[in-house]
Amino acid sequence: GRCRVTIKFNLNGKGVSISKGRSDETLLNWLRQDIDGHCGTKEGCAEGDCGACSVVISDTSLNDEPMWRVVNSCILFLPALHGREVITVEGLSKPKCQLHPAQTAMVELNGSQCGYCTPGFMMTLAEAAHREDLDEPWKFHDQLSGNLCRCTGYRPIRESLRVIAGSQPSDLMSERLQEVETNLPPLEHQSDSTTFWRPKVLTELLHLKSIHPEALLLSGGTDLGLLKTKRHQQLPQLIATEGIPELRTFKANSEGLHLGAAVTLADFEKALDENWNPLLRMLRFFGSRQIKHRATIGGNLCNASPIGDLAPVLMSYDATVILASEERGEREIPLSEFFLDYRKTALKADEVLIRIFIPQVSPEAKMSSYKLSRRREMDISAVSAGLRVELTDDQRIGVLRLCFGGIGAVPTRLSSLEGEWLGREWNETTVEEIALKVNQSINPISDHRASEGYRRRLVVNYIRGFYFETLKVNQPLLPQHPGSSFDEAQL
Repeated sequence: GRCRVTIKFNLNGKGVSISKGRSDETLLNWLRQDIDGHCGTKEGCAEGDCGACSVVISDTSLNDEPMWRVVNSCILFLPALHGREVITVEGLSKPKCQLHPAQTAMVELNGSQCGYCTPGFMMTLAEAAHREDLDEPWKFHDQLSGNLCRCTGYRPIRESLRVIAGSQPSDLMSERLQEVETNLPPLEHQSDSTTFWRPKVLTELLHLKSIHPEALLLSGGTDLGLLKTKRHQQLPQLIATEGIPELRTFKANSEGLHLGAAVTLADFEKALDENWNPLLRMLRFFGSRQIKHRATIGGNLCNASPIGDLAPVLMSYDATVILASEERGEREIPLSEFFLDYRKTALKADEVLIRIFIPQVSPEAKMSSYKLSRRREMDISAVSAGLRVELTDDQRIGVLRLCFGGIGAVPTRLSSLEGEWLGREWNETTVEEIALKVNQSINPISDHRASEGYRRRLVVNYIRGFYFETLKVNQPLLPQHPGSSFDEAQL
């Protein structure tokens, strides 16, 4: 195919130049099919759920510090690697079969049986070796949450992680970290059937969207990648947003949080403190580390899934989104008005979501978020919720927010019901009445995740649980190994 600019990156410390091939080819397929000696990276699910395909790539933090991130190569498009460092399992050991310390730990602690999942685990452990923040027990579980093992059992793998975590070994990753590009170079890669743009400035992004309104915007690709790997669709035009510094900003002030749309969920979570417990609850169990390293807040919202887990909690904060186009400039709308229909948003064809604003709420506000899924970190919700109530001095409802995902075609704020309860005393009787009215007002579907009846029961139980959970703590944070969607210590 024809190529306007060559894709260049470093693979295990050696330069790679790719001038042919599809612009929507995944890194995993390229490793296994197009280059010799790199079949250690495995395909298990081809949708970012199992971690067998994990590799480590270079990136930068919100503070522009170079760092390593373990990611799923099965849903990572090859042009996204332009200007990056990539380490696969073949790059861990040194010449003459000198094992990497993470590999040594897995061998000595019997952390592998069939070995199919092992390469992905090795890359997760390798990233952990270079982390400096694995300082709490729950973080070890979080580190491993994106890798599945079907035969060994997780105990020896977890013990291997404890041995290697934060050890900062002298390895290829420590050597190559000095070469990490803090600013991703722009790219326009064109093959016979696909064109991939990665602009470097916002004005160029808006111009590209203006002249190519049908192009798909690519943030992390954790959902968009499945169009290729699962639905086998052709993706003729892709515009990546990750190379634009203005879209990767995070600012907190007395008004609230101002976030660029391309801020990754991992960076978002790390930047939050206990003043934002409802957000932390949802982000902790949003997805695996591999997913949160690529997924972005803007991508999650623009995906417009009925069960996009961030939307309900953000709507409960009265969050707004800032949209921009080359022709009309910027406009700001409430997030609750952003979702129009199934997979349809208020974005015009030439518009881009560039920022999200999350207002600060009173610490006296009772507020929480909920998610129930079959797999705790690695599945989208059957039903999710963001709930908030602010009381007057005489314990009556002054503000009420009832926001849910999974009960309709779009994430839903039940604005028409919220006003009915203003001025009512906040007690068990009122809560039961609210739960009953909400149950009568929704029309959830039945699908493979949950039946209609189960979804209705979840909604009712979320509202009841919210009341009891916030009796003692206004904005509770789930324990790091919860047995349910609620903090049972508060019930």
